[in-house]
Amino acid sequence: MNFDLVVAKKCSACERVERELQKYTALNDFINFEISIQNLSKHKTSIVPSLFINGKLFSYGDVDLKQLDKKVQKEIRILI
Repeated sequence: MNFDLVVAKKCSACERVERELQKYTALNDFINFEISIQNLSKHKTSIVPSLFINGKLFSYGDVDLKQLDKKVQKEIRILI
C-alpha cells in the first residue's frame, strides 16, 4: 500500500501530519510512505498537507487516524 504525503516547507500542519503518519506507518510495515514537496510532487494539489493512498486523494489537512485506519482495513480486505 502506498501513502504519498504532499507537504510545503515551513508548514506546521504538514509537520504535524508527517509525524503522525511516520508513527502510523512504522506500525504497519506493508505501507510504503513517501513525502514530497508540493511543487515537486507528481500529485498536483494546491492544498497541503495532502495524503494520497495508492494514487487517490484521501485527505487534505490534518488526518483523522480513525478514518485512515478504516480505509487501510478496507484496502486490506479487498486485497485478501
